[in-house]
Amino acid sequence: MGSVVRVLSGEVLRSMRRWPTAMAFFLVIGFMIQGMISYSKGGFWFFYPDTYSAYLAYLSAIGSGLSAYFVGILPLAACLVAGDSMAWDRKTGFIRFVLTRSSRRTYILGKITAVTLLTGIVIFSGLLISFLIASIWFPLALPPWHMVGETATFTNPAAPPAHVFPFPNFLHDLLFSHPFVYILVVGGVVTLSAIVWANLAMLISLWTTKIYLVLAGPWLAYIGGTFIFGVLGLIMDSPLVSYAPLVLSGAFIGHGKEMTRVEIPFIWIGFTTIVTYTAFMRRKDVLD
Repeated sequence: MGSVVRVLSGEVLRSMRRWPTAMAFFLVIGFMIQGMISYSKGGFWFFYPDTYSAYLAYLSAIGSGLSAYFVGILPLAACLVAGDSMAWDRKTGFIRFVLTRSSRRTYILGKITAVTLLTGIVIFSGLLISFLIASIWFPLALPPWHMVGETATFTNPAAPPAHVFPFPNFLHDLLFSHPFVYILVVGGVVTLSAIVWANLAMLISLWTTKIYLVLAGPWLAYIGGTFIFGVLGLIMDSPLVSYAPLVLSGAFIGHGKEMTRVEIPFIWIGFTTIVTYTAFMRRKDVLD
């Protein structure tokens, strides 16, 4: 355990000295602000176009807004934090020095822990500061809402229950009962997605040391996976698009089928745990 902590602390210190870490942090905030600007100019879709809310501004910026771009750059920001650290170790030969002092298992666990922790802290901190900006910019309250049957909704009070659009689909009731808790939960889900892409960048580093491929690979998988899920969903006439990477990374807020409380976090945690560990175990030739 002590060796893992040493690897982790070394990664933290190295990440704090690298400009891409700061760039990732400011990319998150910058693109979230872009989404809020878009929200402020056009209201929130078809709900009360002249009514504004910090909570809805945040959800719009994070991926449910029609002109929000944050969800499109999420993998790039995530990989900038520490996703390319393995590639740099291999490219510079530093990995040979590390493996003379630590076991392969220690190195693997230290890397996974460092990338997960650093990416989570940077992305989640950026999201929290973005919500703070939203709370200063917009009223810190939900716009007027009411119950249609047993469903809380922003739609016209006269709309029949069959016409109610239950925004958001993810944990719908939580937004209306505890909006700030909802913001934290959604931020946590987006952060889990970021952690997945950072770990995927590290996996790509086992096959190549070309930094541009390491950083761009997860984004290509993100966009490509979304396209494939979308096409298959149309061909099969199924809700498969609800599981597209882009949808599960933030834009799920207002689209697709209703998600359960644990479904989305389970998908991201399971992907990170199983795929990452398995891939590292299969590349002994690189790490020995």
